[in-house]
Amino acid sequence: MKKLAFIGAGSFIFTKPLLNDLLSLKALNGWEYSLMSPHLDSLSNYKNYINKVIEKNNLSSRVTITDSRKQAIEGAAFVITLFGIGGIKAVESDYKTPLSFGVDQCIGDTLAPGGIFRAQRSVPVFINLIQDMKELCPDAWLINFVNPMAILTMAAEKMGWDKYIGLCSGVDITKKLISAVLDKPVDSLKFLFAGINHMTWALKIEQNGLDLYPDFRKRFSDPGYFSRDRVRFEILQNFGYFVTESSGHLSDLLPWFRRSGKTYNRYCKVSGYSGASGTYNRLCKLISNKTENVDLMQFEDGSLKPPGNYQGPEVIEALITGKYWKGYGNISNKDGWISNLPAQSAVELSCEIIEKNLSPVKLKEELPLPLAALNRTNIIVQELCLNAALEGNPETLIAALALDPLTSSVLDLPEIRKLTAKMLQEQADWLPQYNNKKPAKIIDIGKNSTKEYLPIPKESILKELWEYEQKIKDSNKTE
Repeated sequence: MKKLAFIGAGSFIFTKPLLNDLLSLKALNGWEYSLMSPHLDSLSNYKNYINKVIEKNNLSSRVTITDSRKQAIEGAAFVITLFGIGGIKAVESDYKTPLSFGVDQCIGDTLAPGGIFRAQRSVPVFINLIQDMKELCPDAWLINFVNPMAILTMAAEKMGWDKYIGLCSGVDITKKLISAVLDKPVDSLKFLFAGINHMTWALKIEQNGLDLYPDFRKRFSDPGYFSRDRVRFEILQNFGYFVTESSGHLSDLLPWFRRSGKTYNRYCKVSGYSGASGTYNRLCKLISNKTENVDLMQFEDGSLKPPGNYQGPEVIEALITGKYWKGYGNISNKDGWISNLPAQSAVELSCEIIEKNLSPVKLKEELPLPLAALNRTNIIVQELCLNAALEGNPETLIAALALDPLTSSVLDLPEIRKLTAKMLQEQADWLPQYNNKKPAKIIDIGKNSTKEYLPIPKESILKELWEYEQKIKDSNKTE
């Protein structure tokens, strides 16, 4: 029996809708669903749900649950990652501690302090998973839904794992938004997106060969749209292109929108994913409170619902059957799929599956330079994040935070060092690679001043001029 493994299968957001869509596929009838999580109680609920579906729909599949990652993936053909290391406690630390320093985040799962520390928790687990896969399921496909998506994609490449794709719903959601603004059916529009996860650009919007971007820009300039999507409106107005994800997500990744004062009030005094403070933290707390000690799956009768918006099941079906698939995925840019982004970066762009092979679609032209520049501000931080997570080096981690667009717009370097030290201490249980290592202490300039002369070039020149001046004065006195 072929196996599909879920790592972090207790995810309320992903697990059930993915299972619904996978169980609906004829190509997966007779497969084993191996669900893995440290929390077996929640897995029992999903096991009961799957068994209801199997019975009601006369399927020959089966489900197993385990708290052993190795047991779950052994012999698997597909491994789906959904984990969140540290749970709600880590999410609260990601949000509340930076906020106490003045760094306000809406989501905090991609960059900014929350995303950077989320990477520190997730990368070691991801690397260990791939090491286990090399031994226990070397031919498996790894399909990742975990954030920060780009950093984990770079980690998969560093581990040499080629059968990989990271999937995000941002492009599909943005297509629907654009179609709603244009008041045209989404299926009648032709799009081209490319960039990096959570900052992917709508490069083309067409219908029957006609460029609809001028009409979209005009319609989206309506104040009503601005009030609901302020950050993306501002980027469209100033850089010419619309971008994926919510304004809240985007505001975490750029330096202009979440600073204190009038800029924050203009762009972030809104609700939810439009930019409100702590939106993701509140959502996680709500889910935790609503699902704790409650079996929501008890209300399922085994009926399968229409497929949702997740691309994963379609990708798996195409890789099994050879059915053609086209969508958007996150992959390594090592082969230059976007020519003016670094080869070591992770990019999000159009991908196809043809005859069971994943084929990214190379962007024919370079990204417009301003868009590439915005992507690069995030890519360098992503690289530093990955290196810090692999090395367990607090100083590399500080460099990542110091170059992070949001953090650096609010804090100076000593404050960033203090924030890093505090978060390392708070999250030590989930960061074994740091082994409780601390950043170097901040030098107190007031207590360590010196009157010693240092050979600074400009000061040396001034000293030499002063000496000449004295010689001239002495010479005049002699005369």
